[in-house]
Amino acid sequence: MSEIQIKQGNNIYEKDNSVTMISLIIEGTVSVNFPNDSFRLSAGDVIGVLDLYTNVHSCTYTAESDIVVDSYPYKNLGSLHHILQEEPDFYPDFLRSALKQFFAVSDFCTRKTQTCDTLYSTLMEYHRDYTMLCKQYNFPTKMLPGLENVQPFVPETKPEEHLPSYYGDLLKMCEDRSSRSILFKPGFLSGFLLSISRDTHQYLNTCEEMSDYLFQLSHFLMNEEKIDLFDLYVSLLTHASHKNEDTVPLLSAISKILIRTRSIASIPSLLYQQRLLEYRTLTQQLENLSASASQENTSNAHTSQVEGMLKNSSTQLLSFADMDEDFCQEFLGHLDAYKKIVDKTSVSSEISALRTNLTRQFFELYKNVFFYSIQHSSIPEVVRMFLYFGYVDEDLCGIENAIQLFDLLPTYQSDHQHQIYLFYDWLKLIYNNEKQPRRDEFDQDYPAHIQTMVNDGKLSKAEASELLHDTMHKVEFELDNMFTTAVKMTYGRLQTYCPILSEHDFMKSPTECLLRPQKIQTVFEEIRSIDFSAFHREVMFSSPLLSNGRELVQREILPDIILLPNIGIRAALWQEIEGRNRSTPGCMLFPSFCLTDPKHLALRLTGEFRWEMCKRMQGSRWNDVSNLSLTSEYFDYLQFYKKNKDLSPEAKEKCRQQLTRVKNRFRECFILDYISWITYEAQGTPHMNKVTRKIFMTYCPLSQSYREALAKNPFYSAMIEKYNNQKEKELKRMTGITLRIKRIGKPVPLEIQNQLAFLQK
Repeated sequence: MSEIQIKQGNNIYEKDNSVTMISLIIEGTVSVNFPNDSFRLSAGDVIGVLDLYTNVHSCTYTAESDIVVDSYPYKNLGSLHHILQEEPDFYPDFLRSALKQFFAVSDFCTRKTQTCDTLYSTLMEYHRDYTMLCKQYNFPTKMLPGLENVQPFVPETKPEEHLPSYYGDLLKMCEDRSSRSILFKPGFLSGFLLSISRDTHQYLNTCEEMSDYLFQLSHFLMNEEKIDLFDLYVSLLTHASHKNEDTVPLLSAISKILIRTRSIASIPSLLYQQRLLEYRTLTQQLENLSASASQENTSNAHTSQVEGMLKNSSTQLLSFADMDEDFCQEFLGHLDAYKKIVDKTSVSSEISALRTNLTRQFFELYKNVFFYSIQHSSIPEVVRMFLYFGYVDEDLCGIENAIQLFDLLPTYQSDHQHQIYLFYDWLKLIYNNEKQPRRDEFDQDYPAHIQTMVNDGKLSKAEASELLHDTMHKVEFELDNMFTTAVKMTYGRLQTYCPILSEHDFMKSPTECLLRPQKIQTVFEEIRSIDFSAFHREVMFSSPLLSNGRELVQREILPDIILLPNIGIRAALWQEIEGRNRSTPGCMLFPSFCLTDPKHLALRLTGEFRWEMCKRMQGSRWNDVSNLSLTSEYFDYLQFYKKNKDLSPEAKEKCRQQLTRVKNRFRECFILDYISWITYEAQGTPHMNKVTRKIFMTYCPLSQSYREALAKNPFYSAMIEKYNNQKEKELKRMTGITLRIKRIGKPVPLEIQNQLAFLQK
């Protein structure tokens, strides 16, 4: 036992740190902080008793005042037996404090369940009201990405129902002096403390689930990206004001949302105040709209000119592509029917059939427009908007959106230097035989596709030989396979998918959500600054200058990134290499208009790329742990986590929950851990268990600056030291190779120089 004084405001124990001591409070008060709530401990309470079962602190304990504690070393059950035998006078304190903390957590869990139910009902009510208001104001209903998947809260691990009454009776027994002779036995008490610690963690785990759920719901109400329900209401208000309609119902609905949102703990107050200020500024501008109308008219010459150029856009496209009359009539008929639908997010059979027809006709039109475009030196702006953005009709897209698209054309260009291409430019590269088409959905590249047609008797060998070099047929292969599937994948909402740009899909203006190549380049540079080896792969370098004639070196091969002409919420890794050549670039796909955070999409793709690239390099032994690799070790970890002695019970439970969340898809589980590795662990914030942390440090090492920053952190120090030692050995060997080459008077090959630079990162 040791008496310790701690100043007000200092943390006594921090969440996720190992339990090394438990402390009895002699004087003062302590705040116990867990997800979005806290409770207070005072003199006679025991700090750390909640975490005896897991051996990891589940909360952060902070001194609310200057405090004095008696601390006892704790390692395992034997330590607890020793403490209880040495300090029998503390039996009542241990028992009472454990029960007090159990009921504090379980009561909060009950209240938070009601909060989840209330917020879910509120969100659904606001969305129903929004849908009705859209019909009232004849405005296209917009669906927030992911809202259709939101369900009432159901915990993955629900606490056992008997626990409150069970521990309630135990509390009564504690207060009954006749029962104390039974309860205050060392054997019973140690078993009781471990049991109540385990049972309290059932509630804590549920609290964490509910915190994530409440954050998700509040994100739909209001978020920094402004892709939220509040912004939908504000956009509707702007539309109604410009049409000089009665906005009283809208203003009332928005006021109700603001009042409700202000009291939601998971929405930062700073964000709320910022959005409130923007809203007040907007309403003032709308009030002054009529007064400034005359001034606006004088500056609308450009707008009027563009409107004239965009008039009858769909007819201009059909005329440019020289589509036959039957196609034109059918397409325009379907387009008009689609434009008349107010709620384009409906999943009725009639509207779904209409979307299917428009989708088929869109891709047929795109193919014809492309082949006609390469025959013309000058392409009309409407055609370029179609090829770059998927734009078809000014009314369907919204005239204001269409004008913005027109204005974006001159500055929206591919970045060939960094291998980021607009889809139309990508097709031209294939047509000019500078790039090869991607694999189809059956994982066949173009030569394999031609060979399959020969095997099926659809082509002769002579015809196949001719088609192998026919760039027009290669473009058709790309359009018929990758393009049709990829646009649907990146759109992300399969039930309401239609590739034609529509106003209801724009959660933000086109200018705000346009994903430029420069932005993608910046995002991937940021990831590579942390995970420096993300796109490196091992290749064989041969040279007579080497003592054994060859050397395995790392080569960075960045993927081709293609921006598809659509709006969407997802990105896709289409292939990790080109054909069968392992030294060729992969292919990643993004929507031109992105409604989610591009960095998050890029992180997911990089994690997926690492997994798939490792599988490709390892072949059939990708999950064979006798052949150590990223995938084999991670696969072995997930397959046998229940028997892993290096994992605490809490870590095993979190692993089980994560596997349940991703439906036992190991690759998806790896991607989630990769995102945590780059987002949190690299910054020194533990979110992973020590087994996964070791795997990631081995196969996805952090850059030198990040390793140096984490070197003194006990969670990482041993792993970083081991990694640095291994790297130094390899660096010393590679330096010896360069010195031998220099001694014979030969220049050091570029591959060896690059390998040295890689080892120094």
